[in-house]
Amino acid sequence: MLMNEPESRKIAHYYNEYSDYDVVFNHSVIASTGLIAQRVSLKCLNESYPCILYLGSMKVVKILLLVKAFFFEHLQKANNKVILRLFFMHPDSKREISFFIQSRVKNYDKYHGSNPQLYLFSLEYLYRPPDDFILILGKHIKKETENEKRFQQRITINDTNQLEFGIHAMETFLFISGNGKKCILNEISIFSAKVLIEGLPEDYMNQRVILIMKMEELKEMGEMVGIVTRCDIISRQEHLVSLIITFDQDAIPPLYKMWIGQCLETIALKQKKKK
Repeated sequence: MLMNEPESRKIAHYYNEYSDYDVVFNHSVIASTGLIAQRVSLKCLNESYPCILYLGSMKVVKILLLVKAFFFEHLQKANNKVILRLFFMHPDSKREISFFIQSRVKNYDKYHGSNPQLYLFSLEYLYRPPDDFILILGKHIKKETENEKRFQQRITINDTNQLEFGIHAMETFLFISGNGKKCILNEISIFSAKVLIEGLPEDYMNQRVILIMKMEELKEMGEMVGIVTRCDIISRQEHLVSLIITFDQDAIPPLYKMWIGQCLETIALKQKKKK
């Protein structure tokens, strides 16, 4: 297949930038990439074995395989060389794309589960994978890395943009050891918040806290649990300090993530209109 120069450059960029980036093929990644999971298989000599694609990159892959009789004997005869067969559904044309990637088994070990015949195999590709495969993985990895950068972006909260973010009225409280204080929310991101609060640095630094944001529009926002990782004095006379609270990532409420995503979309649309 002939390829135009921009697409060729994109493939080269994806391979140079993301070839060592490992992708875990969970349900969301399978949906994003279009992998037809039930058709993944490993061919050794003339036998094909259904397997589960667990982790993949543009250089290596890990699969889960239910080992049948004589498999290791066949693997030895093949000098550890196998063919990984992958099938994807193209997201635009809805046509099926297949890849037969020549690989070598680097190592394997029993998967510690209930089935003693289930093994985790690590393969390395013998050659650079097909360009379409690089495009599929590269697009997904680029999207994920951009989302990660996007979620780390800090959003300033002020009287001007509150309405743009769907906030008509908000009260914010910080709790330490069950004692709560009202505070002012200055900045937020998916993983942290900056608040202005009364007190001294030693009252807050490295303390476990709970941040509660009360909004009429999002009553079920939930509690943001985290730790104070920075404390700056704003006014010694008024005993005002600015705190950075880093949230426990595993405890971030889904509704908060959704709201942050909506705020970021609002900012992106506003910036787009200015251009």
